[in-house]
Amino acid sequence: MKYYSHLLFLSAITIAFAACGGDAPDPPQPEPPEVIPALSFSMSRSPMEFRAGDAVGVYVAYDKIFPKGNYLDNLRLTLGSNGIWSQSSAVLWKNGKDRASFYAYSPYRESVENAQNVMLSVNTDQSAESNLDASQFYWASLLSKTPTESAIAMKLSPRMSTLCVQIVPGDGFSAEDIVAQLTSIHIKGFQCNAVADLTTGKVKANGSVCDITPYHRGTLTFEAIVPPQNVSGKEMVEVFLNDDKYTLKSSLNAESGRSYDLTIQISRTQNGINVGIAGWEDAGEDYGGTVN
Repeated sequence: MKYYSHLLFLSAITIAFAACGGDAPDPPQPEPPEVIPALSFSMSRSPMEFRAGDAVGVYVAYDKIFPKGNYLDNLRLTLGSNGIWSQSSAVLWKNGKDRASFYAYSPYRESVENAQNVMLSVNTDQSAESNLDASQFYWASLLSKTPTESAIAMKLSPRMSTLCVQIVPGDGFSAEDIVAQLTSIHIKGFQCNAVADLTTGKVKANGSVCDITPYHRGTLTFEAIVPPQNVSGKEMVEVFLNDDKYTLKSSLNAESGRSYDLTIQISRTQNGINVGIAGWEDAGEDYGGTVN
C-alpha cells in the first residue's frame, strides 16, 4: 500500500511539471556566416575606347583615400581580347556592409609612391597615335558604394588638354599646294610635365617648356596633348613651308579635360606668303593672335 502511494505521488508531480513547463525551448541557433562578395570591375573611357591590353590602376578606400596604405593600392586591371577586365589579384570587399570609394586612372604605372602626387609627362613626339594616346591621362572616382556582387562600373575621362590645329588654304593656295610645301609643324611654349592627384583628378603642369610634334589626324589636321596650364604671349605653333618658318604667338588658358581648336590660314599676297589664324576656340571663346 505504501509503494502504491509513492507511485501516485510521482505521477502527480510528472503531470504538474508537464502542465506548468510545457515543451523545452529550442537551443539558440548560431548566426549565419557573413557573405562577403568578390570585387570585380568594368571600365570604360571617352572619347577613345579602351583596347585589348590597356591597363587601369584602381585604389579602394574606406572613409577617405590616403597617399598610400589604403584597402587596395594600385590594383592593376587589364582588358582582355574577350572584353573582360582581369585583376592582378583576386580580392573581396572588406565586409558585406561598409561602403567603399573607388579611384581609377590610366595609363597604368607599376610604381606609385603617393596617390596624391603622381608624376606625369606627355610625349614630345606624338606623331604616332600610340604616343598621342599614351600622353593622355584618364581618371574617374566612384564614392561611397555599397557592397555588391555586380561589377563596379567606372567611366574614365581625359584630364589633360587637347590642342587641335587645322591648316586651311587662303587666296592663291589649294590644299594640295600646302600639303606639297608643308615641311613640319610643332606645338611650342607648353610645359610637358605635370603632377596628378588621384583623390581629385586634378592635373597641374610643371617643369620646363618643350616642342611637341603633333599627330597628323587627317588632311592638314593635327592634334597634340598637353597638361592643363595657362600660357600667355608665347610662341605656340611653328609651321615650316619649304624652308620658310612661320610662328604663332598667342595666349591660352588650357583647362583640364577640354579641347581647343586653332585654324591657320595660308594665303599668297603681293609680299609673298601670309600665315594668319582664326584663333583658339573653346565654347565660343577666341584666343587669337598673329603670325610673323
